[in-house]
Amino acid sequence: MTKVTLINRVYPPHHGASGFYVADLKQGLEERGFNVDVITAGCHSGKDICSLGFGVGQLSFWMYPFVYVGLIVLTLYHALTRQTEAYIVATDPPCLVWGVLAIAKVKSVPVIYWSHDVYPELFKVTGPAFLSQLKGLHHKIIKGCSAIVVIGQDMQKVYESHKTDMIYNWPLIEKKHKRALNDHITISYTGTLGLIHDVDAIKAFVMHCEKNNFPVQFKISGGGRAANDLKGFRSVNVEGWLSEKDYLERLAESDFTTAALQSEASGLSVPSKCNQALALGCPVLYFGNAHSQVGSWLYEQGGGYAFDPSQSDWLKTALDTMEAYQKTREEKASALSKQAIKLSSQWDRDAALNEWKKILQRVVL
Repeated sequence: MTKVTLINRVYPPHHGASGFYVADLKQGLEERGFNVDVITAGCHSGKDICSLGFGVGQLSFWMYPFVYVGLIVLTLYHALTRQTEAYIVATDPPCLVWGVLAIAKVKSVPVIYWSHDVYPELFKVTGPAFLSQLKGLHHKIIKGCSAIVVIGQDMQKVYESHKTDMIYNWPLIEKKHKRALNDHITISYTGTLGLIHDVDAIKAFVMHCEKNNFPVQFKISGGGRAANDLKGFRSVNVEGWLSEKDYLERLAESDFTTAALQSEASGLSVPSKCNQALALGCPVLYFGNAHSQVGSWLYEQGGGYAFDPSQSDWLKTALDTMEAYQKTREEKASALSKQAIKLSSQWDRDAALNEWKKILQRVVL
């Protein structure tokens, strides 16, 4: 039985998209006959989970070095006390793969780099910007990886000097609720609103709707420093994290879920929450680069609307689109929901996990 070790800062029940995917990958690999350990921060119990006991939630930048060092020390301890035949390293904290590669080289164990976000390039958006200058060094170091897995075609272009495998993030929740829309148009957001998200675009759209008395309700749930910037608008309700049941109910009653990505982050990060919402039949209202992965999907295949804040008339276009949607809401909502599910059919969990199995067999054997 092949022994694999997954490494990432966050892991359920702590919130963070990469952690939920690590947990589902663990389950999927075990279903396929692998023996899987996890190295993570936070407090967790279980013989197959090694955890730091700290370092989850919204961290200040200066906390990351302590978490980074802690995870490297924990990985070293794991390497000295347990056997593993492959490491899969995610990108939280950034550049964690550097330390793991050093340990893996001594142990002669292959490393698979799972790029959910592209660091250090993304530091130019999240800060400190000077760290983005390490990208040359980073790309030299990761040439020591046995495989690099990316989650979208935009990201694949960033790694064009490397051989990569592309596996889209698959929907983590497959059950669907019957659509039951509210009396007023509802736009929801669930997740962490951080610096890579174009919160200014969301604010501008909210202000434009309120200025023109367009009847819409924004429901924001989750966390992130940027979420506070949306408080104070009469059409916005900001609340904490939702349970899975409440999340499903929220999507079922929402006309759209929204995502917004800074144009500078296009290709460096992919809003996987769009994949999940589309799979559950909830259309996406996307604010970001029209030529990005999500923007292209929506423009070309439907399943929602995309608006590019770099275009001078984008607010007028967005409001005109929403007013047209309102006029035949029931008909358009049904059509968009069907398009969303059709679009999401390309992200199959079993197919994705089988690709992971093939990659592991390739690098281990």
